[in-house]
Amino acid sequence: MFKADVKVIGNVISGRQGVAYVFNSGKIKSVIADIDAEQEYADRGYCRWKDVIKVHKDTTRYSLEKVGSLVEELDENKNVSWKITGGGSCLSASFGFEDVLEDAINANLPTVSTDDILAVAQISKKSKIYLISLFKVGSIDINCQVMARLTPLTDEEMKEVVAKINRWVNA
Repeated sequence: MFKADVKVIGNVISGRQGVAYVFNSGKIKSVIADIDAEQEYADRGYCRWKDVIKVHKDTTRYSLEKVGSLVEELDENKNVSWKITGGGSCLSASFGFEDVLEDAINANLPTVSTDDILAVAQISKKSKIYLISLFKVGSIDINCQVMARLTPLTDEEMKEVVAKINRWVNA
């Protein structure tokens, strides 16, 4: 049995097979945080990344998907947390080219539900560095500006991911 090249520190994953599993297995959804991109609101302690993601919510009355943005937030102690935010919902009397274009772009975005594992790939093309962190999607409320918070995977959850990678590599 082949032991996969996987390196784990906290909820950060690397190594050849670790990265391959995250991006190629179809088991983990992923988004990119382009750390070279100019950010809105950085002076207020959070950054709205340009990558977007859909959140999915099932209730007894409806099933709905809504597009949100990946946001990094710094608290007063400079601790980083991640969340998915969305704008308000509104209906417009006009529906034109820009609306169709937005719908087409958003049609095949990765879609996450509560408790899904999400890989956030922080990438800098300028510096040629990357950091891939794994998070669990928290409870989703599509009616709030913060639709979901992302919680770093625990050591135990990361061990489960590594075991899945080893099974995937040796399948």
